[in-house]
Amino acid sequence: MKTLILLFHPHFDGSRSNKALVDAVRDLPGVTVRDEYRLYPTWQPDVAREQEALENADRILLQFPVEWYSVPSLLKRWEDMVLQHGWAYGSQGHALDGKDVSWACTFGAAAENYVHDPVHHRFTADELMRPLESTFAHCRMSLGRPFYVYSASNPGAEDLTRRVQEYRGYVRRPPVAFGAGPGHSGHGEQAGTE
Repeated sequence: MKTLILLFHPHFDGSRSNKALVDAVRDLPGVTVRDEYRLYPTWQPDVAREQEALENADRILLQFPVEWYSVPSLLKRWEDMVLQHGWAYGSQGHALDGKDVSWACTFGAAAENYVHDPVHHRFTADELMRPLESTFAHCRMSLGRPFYVYSASNPGAEDLTRRVQEYRGYVRRPPVAFGAGPGHSGHGEQAGTE
């Protein structure tokens, strides 16, 4: 299986958690990592190049830090430019049909901050990622269970080592359908769910 990891991190050089996650999977057979902010410092994705990369992959994994309860700005721009009508969706857009897609997100705060509490305007990680879920479902892709890392702003060395090992396993094994299996309770795939 050819896995394409699209890394969207605006400050990757200063990252501890995302860098450790990427370093853990770069050497896996069939895995390609594309650092989108490095490729497109002017925020102008090469649409044909990005579409070709997606077409050549069996599994697409978006990796990014959650910023203000959403995706980084370049990821949103990438969606707007790359996922074109007639290519990714619509009656003639079938390029991504059935391809596996999932996301690996890092959250700065602890997991207990991401609970469903609409009275206090608090939501689970899965709820915050609904726009991604809707976008890729609209492209008729097969949604895989996401991978979440909490307390990424200040991870303990032991916890980060464990999460990195879990991420390596997550990338190596076939994707589990979103909403299926253990861990789908607003926390994606996290420690203690496997």
